[in-house]
This record gives sequence, C-alpha cells and structure tokens, in this order.
Amino acid sequence: GRHYYELIRENTPCRLYFDLEFSIESNQDALSVSEQLMTELIEEVCCEFHATFKGLFGPHEVLDRRNFVDLDSSTSTKFSRHIIVHLPKNMLFFNT
Repeated sequence: GRHYYELIRENTPCRLYFDLEFSIESNQDALSVSEQLMTELIEEVCCEFHATFKGLFGPHEVLDRRNFVDLDSSTSTKFSRHIIVHLPKNMLFFNT
C-alpha cells in the first residue's frame, strides 16, 4: 500500500494541525468513546478560537465542524487521526 506523510516546513505559514494517536490494546476504554472525544475536541477548539480570536472573525464567519478535515489512518492496533483546521478567510499561522 501507499504511505503518505505530513510535511510542515519551518518558517512557512501553515494550518492548525492535530496528530492524534494511541495504542488500541492499551486504551480499550478510549476506543469505545473515540468519536465522542473527537466531537468534544472539535467543539473545544471552536470555542477557544472564538474566544481568543473574536476580533478576526466577521459577524457571519464561524468556525465549526465544516472547517475540520478529519483523516483517519487507524489500524487494528493503533488509533490514528489527523485533523487539519481550515480557518475563515484562509487564515494561517506564521510563527511555526
């Protein structure tokens, strides 16, 4: 099979990115609620962005689930999700 890897270059603007992983064997309880935990993570990120960067968003610009790309690379032994956040106005982080 093919393998793809993330490349985040130094001093290059980038999107907010989460790389979430855990061993399924060691975390059976977390696996059973993983979708709930993913939803809670996305909701918390949205709340924090609105609280922290409220001056950057227009009145009709919201950060919600539609702004999150959720790539699932899980296997039978490892939970692996890669979350990429697309901010309104295509905002990027410049000091990475």
